[in-house]
Amino acid sequence: MTKNDIVNELNKMGYEVREENVVKNGVEFLGISIIDSDRYMIPVFYVEDIIMKAEQSGATVKEIVRDMLKIHNDALRESEELNKPIHFNREDFLKRLYVGVQKESKEDIIKCKTEFEGIEKYLFLRMEALNDAIYSAKISKNILKNVDVDESEAWETAENNVRKETEIIQLS
Repeated sequence: MTKNDIVNELNKMGYEVREENVVKNGVEFLGISIIDSDRYMIPVFYVEDIIMKAEQSGATVKEIVRDMLKIHNDALRESEELNKPIHFNREDFLKRLYVGVQKESKEDIIKCKTEFEGIEKYLFLRMEALNDAIYSAKISKNILKNVDVDESEAWETAENNVRKETEIIQLS
């Protein structure tokens, strides 16, 4: 099974497919998305993972595409609320602001180096969706400007939010 087999099957069913390279933690993955609506948020399926799982389970292209469409359609239904513009007041924004870490990247986001070589920390917004799902968005300078938060306040608040939720336990 190849990426083209999956794309061709989706095309035969009348779906448009968009290919994109996605960088996660500094590693590039080939992803495909099913384009059948004007939704802003749609799932990206990682081709190598799909093919590997199909080969392990002996699934056919039709079965894989059926599973992908189920995930895609479930995501579209759940995104009804997410499709609305997100408006935050300053206070709500700050409550949802956190610090994450990743491999150094060239992303245009609020980030800085850490004491660990090749690792950077960045600011992200954590939000709740339907069915207890959580999604996040990395923060850019424009986002901070739109909610009238300066960068130093954002870092301080995000680090405090992480501390509030961190529990250190002794391993022994």
